[in-house]
Order: sequence, then structure tokens, then C-alpha cells
Amino acid sequence: MFKRFTSFVLAFLMIFALVACNGEGDETTAAENIDTTEEVTEKAEVSFEFTADILKDYIIRRPEKVKDESIVATIEAAKTLRDTINSTFGLSLELQDDWYKAAEGLPETAKEILVGKTNRVETANALAKIRAKDYVIAFENDRIVITGGTDAAVKEAVEYFIANYIDAENKKFTLNENHLEIVGHQYYIGSISINGTSINEYKIVYPKGSDLVTYFTAVALSDYLYDNAGIKLEVIDDSKAATEYEILVGATNRPESNIGIDLGTDKYSLSINGKKIVLAGDHRMVAGAAGALVDLFKADSKAVDVTTLATAPAASTYNFKKATSGIMMIGDGMSAVHFAAAIDTKVISEFVADTLPYKAECTTASYSVLHSGKAYTDSAASATALAGGYKTVNSYLGVDHKKKEQQNIRELAHSTGAKTAVVTTDKITGATPGGFLYHYPDRNATTELQKQHDDLVKKGAVNYTYGAGANNKVSLVPYTQEALSIIAAENSPFFIMIEEAYIDKNSHNNDLKKTTASVKNYDEVIAYCIAYTMIRGDVMLVITADHDCGNLSQKANGDYVYNSDNHTNKNVPVFALGDGAAELINKSVIDNTDIPKAFAKIFGSTNFGS
Repeated sequence: MFKRFTSFVLAFLMIFALVACNGEGDETTAAENIDTTEEVTEKAEVSFEFTADILKDYIIRRPEKVKDESIVATIEAAKTLRDTINSTFGLSLELQDDWYKAAEGLPETAKEILVGKTNRVETANALAKIRAKDYVIAFENDRIVITGGTDAAVKEAVEYFIANYIDAENKKFTLNENHLEIVGHQYYIGSISINGTSINEYKIVYPKGSDLVTYFTAVALSDYLYDNAGIKLEVIDDSKAATEYEILVGATNRPESNIGIDLGTDKYSLSINGKKIVLAGDHRMVAGAAGALVDLFKADSKAVDVTTLATAPAASTYNFKKATSGIMMIGDGMSAVHFAAAIDTKVISEFVADTLPYKAECTTASYSVLHSGKAYTDSAASATALAGGYKTVNSYLGVDHKKKEQQNIRELAHSTGAKTAVVTTDKITGATPGGFLYHYPDRNATTELQKQHDDLVKKGAVNYTYGAGANNKVSLVPYTQEALSIIAAENSPFFIMIEEAYIDKNSHNNDLKKTTASVKNYDEVIAYCIAYTMIRGDVMLVITADHDCGNLSQKANGDYVYNSDNHTNKNVPVFALGDGAAELINKSVIDNTDIPKAFAKIFGSTNFGS
């Protein structure tokens, strides 16, 4: 996955003058599928040998913001470097942050080892040569620079420096004058240009006040490029001043967004007008246009200059690819009346899942309901059905009615090499996430479930988990973004379950205001996942609920009232998008066990569940 090259100052000045644009780095080396070490020397370089006698005058510096979670790995890496140097060379180097008195300014040269994204110009010079997941070792103005495009990359950079530079036996390391070594990540997408202009010149623009899917198309497009090409494009709304190069998402106020043709509800348009890339479409189809755009960038990790964008808008049909991945979303306790109430009380303008082409009702009865006279399922049995494709007893997690462990869909996906994640606003040992993570006939055995969770994480059997616990105001969007960044980068196959838990919890309390706020929270993450699904194209997305809670109904005067403080056996809604959606929703009512079986086909199983 990695290759290394070392180039010195005259060489990289010539190379980067040709190919480096706005911080994207040496795209020829960072994108090519070659594992070699290339050394280019244009003049005799002076070598500097760092021994204890030289290093004793150095200070190690890392970024100042010690409480910023985004640099936790950087701070720990700086400590590791300090301890390694001190123990190897018999020194006591100081580790300080990069703060300085602005009035005094920084000296042009200083004996410093800079770790991470410090405020020194030498760090900025190094970072300008790389993309997000690359890292770099440099030497300039007496400053040794060890940095990377992300916090994780900085950690790798320090580990690489310790392993490859420090000669512990001879207590020294050597750097050349104007030394520069970039360790480039091999991205799924190589460097990108549009008609000769680096895509780094572009901003992504969406209409201020747009619908959720249009907004999240802009966000998800930026995320996709970051995760797969190491490029982070700025996302702005159209109230900001226009810039020269823009990717226009939806009906912005830029004149280029007025394409002059009616696309209807099932077509998109992708075109270029001057220096503006125009993505047009209604609801999810604008994300379809974004998906068509990123498809032009995939060239086996090689650099690509896109010269084929249409200069005149035209209606195009979106076609999903064969699914390799799955997103299952669960609104705990949600029936169709819950999102109707959120719309009627103007908490949301629409429930975005209800705009999808495939929708039905879903039955939720558990084994206890079908065979033991229980009135309704609980979240454990329903989660097990949604995860495993079989019915079980209320309170059982990941085991059948005989207490025998059965494989769940996340485990099936993991067994095929796909990365997996579980994200919830409940605690991570809650019943719904529990159905996708654990095997135990008691949902309340928190100690046992936490032990199983810790074992899964330790063994790498799940790649990302997040549980918000008692905080019912947490947005699922950033954690879904983080999860997908980990499990779906490089266009990897994946499976993720995302749960909004507080529709259920607030309905148990018959608190309509908080319930509709939770529906809004669910609606937002659904919009992001719709946009993401359309952009990537090889994902099946299913949005549903595990059961109804509260038996909410609407009175003749329009008011909504709860008729219960518990679950009911009412059918819940199910919506789907992507390859496999039509096959899943092939009738007006399906069962919750049908859903994981549809996902299982993506991962090669045609007899999943029972």
C-alpha cells in the first residue's frame, strides 16, 4: 500500500513546478501503482550527521492545542520520539508546544524537531507537498520536520523516522541538506484535473437553505474525495462570493446552475460551463450527478485529467452498480405516524426516506409473539431478527429460541473481508446494537455484553463502534462520517448499522416534542446516507424501524396523541435504495427477517437465517 521516494530540493522544485497544485503534492509519485525507491540528485548535497553532541541543542515541538482531540496521536507520537531520542542518545531533550510571541516573530533558522502540523513555515512547506494520508520527513533551516496530512499519518511518520532513520547501535542519524522524503499513500483515486486544472482549485457550492439531500450531497462528495483521493475540498453555501472554480450542487444562485431543461424526478445532469462543474437533479438525483462525476476520476490510482465533461446539460439516467456494501438504518420505536407527526408539527419539511422509490411495511413479531403469547417484540428480539434473519425470544441477543448462537449479518460481512461498523445514539451495549455485535440470552447482562464488545474490538472483528449513551442530543451524522471514513475508504466493501434510539425512548415517555426531535435527527443521517449511496453507487441502503412504540395516532382535530407507553405489534415502514432494493421490496408487506437476507446476498450467502 505504500511506496517511498526521496528527492532533494532542486529535483522537487522542478517536479512540483509541473505537477503540484494547491497542496496536492507530487501526484506522479503519490498516485502511481509502483513500489520503488527513487533518488534524484541534481547537485552534490551536504550531509549532516546528527549525534548526541549535535542533538543536545535541539528542542522537540508539537502543535500548541493540547486539548484538541484531533491531535491526540500527534501529541503521543511527539512523546514517543522524545523518549526514544533521549534513551538512545543519552539526552534530556525538552518537548514543548509551538507557541511563540508574535511580536518577536520566529527566527529564520532554529534547532527544532517539528512533529505534526506545527505553525512553523517549514512544516507548511512540507505539508504543501502531500495529500491527506501521506507523511513526510524533511530538513530545512536547521529544523527537522516529521509530519503528515492527518493525525494518524503523523503517528506513522514518527514511527517511520524511528525505524528508518535512527541508528541506535551507532547513536546517530543522517539527513541531507534540504532533505525531503515523502511516504505516499496509494489512493483509490489518483490526482485529478479538470481540463488541465487541479481539482484542488475547486470549491463545492450548495444552495443556502437547500433540502437535506442536496446539502449532504455537497458534504458527502467532499468526504468521498478526502477518503479516496486524499483531497479535502471546501464546502460553502451560495451566499458566499463566487470563486473561479466551483462544483455547483443543485439549484445554486450561480447563473450556471440554471440549466434550462426539466429533468423530472428521475434524471440528473452533469456538465461543465466555463470553469463551473454543474450537478443538477431533484432530491437524490443531484447526488446521482455527483456519483457520475466521481466515476470519471477512477483510473486505477493513476493521475487523470477529465476532458470529457459535457458542455451542454442533458438528462441522464442513473444506474446503480452491483452492490458490494450495505447500510442498514434503524429508527428504534418508529412507525409511519411518528414521521408524519414530525412533518405536521413542522419539525421537518419531509421525511427524506419517504422520497425513495422502494417502500413497504414490515412485520416485527418476535418468537415470543408468535409462539408464547407476548403482545409485542422487544428491541433485543427485533434486532436479532434484523441482524440474523431468524425469530427469537424477547430479551435474547444473537441466539435463537434454543439459546444457540447464530451468525449475524455484520459477522457475515466481516468473514468476507468487508469492514464493519455499528453506530447508535444508545449505549453500545444497548439491545439494538447488541443484535449486531453480541451473542447472549439476556439483553440486560451489561457486564457480559461489554466484555464481548471489548473482545471484538481487541480482535479487530469490528472496525468501528460508537454509542452515545445517555446523550439524546448527539447528531449521528459526524459519527457516520467517521465510521464510513474508516470502513469504506479506498472504495472498500463494508457493512454498517446506524440506529437512532431516542424515538423509542421518548415515546416510552409519551414526549412528542422530544420524539419528533429524534425523528429529525434520524432524518438528517438518512439524508447523508442517501447522498453517500448515490455517490458511491455500489451500496444497498435499507431504512426501517425495529418496532412501533407508543401507538401514536392523529385525532380528528389534527393533534397527535400516544395511546400506549410501550411497544406495539403495529407494522413499521421500510425504505430501500440501490442494487437489491427492488428484490427486497417486492410486495407491500415484508418481514423484518427478509432484510438481513437481502444484505446477505451481497456478501455471498443465499441461505442466511432460517
